[in-house]
Amino acid sequence: MTSPDDERPASRDARARPALDPMTCLRCGSELESAGITEIRTGGSSGATHFFLGAWAELGEGKLAVEILHCRTCRHLELRAPE
Repeated sequence: MTSPDDERPASRDARARPALDPMTCLRCGSELESAGITEIRTGGSSGATHFFLGAWAELGEGKLAVEILHCRTCRHLELRAPE
C-alpha cells in the first residue's frame, strides 16, 4: 500500500534549473543595463521620533550598497548586491 507522501512531485529545489545570465532580465530576457551603485538607508527612525530627536534618530541607521539594473524593453528595475 502506498501513502500520499510517496506520490508527491519532486520539490522545486530538486529540479534542475537552467543557468541564467546575470545581465539578462528575468521578465523578458532582454539585456539589463547598469544604472550604477547607490546606498540605501536601512534602520533608523522616522515620523515623530525623527522630528523630536533630529539627527540623533539616525544613529541606528545603516547603509546597504546595491547596484541598480534596468531593462529598456519592459522597463523593470532590479536591485542586486554589487560585485
